Amino acid sequence: LVNAINRGDTDEIAATINSLGAAVAEDAGFGRTAMATSVFSGNLAALKIVREKTATPVDSVGATGNSALMWAAYWGQTDVVNYLLEEGADKSILNKEGKSAEKLALEGGFQALATIIREYN
Repeated sequence: LVNAINRGDTDEIAATINSLGAAVAEDAGFGRTAMATSVFSGNLAALKIVREKTATPVDSVGATGNSALMWAAYWGQTDVVNYLLEEGADKSILNKEGKSAEKLALEGGFQALATIIREYN
């Protein structure tokens, strides 16, 4: 599944989840869920399929306490950030370092994205 996500093969992503079930999207000991991998790769199409086909909560956090919104903000992925906010991502969550998605966007040098996060209602 991770390889399909990294390649952007949306047909294979959907087929894999369909054939193996939503459990395949869970953490496999590598600290990555299918949703996180989609965000890491900046693949919005893959993220939408994973969200559609699994019950992965939009505000799931990993070992660092970062949510998908936080990672997308840190890497400047505006489309992914907008999608996650529209899906109900909580922009007020703080990671283990006490940083929000807005703060991570600023640290990544994405001032305009930080403004989008801050002003989203």
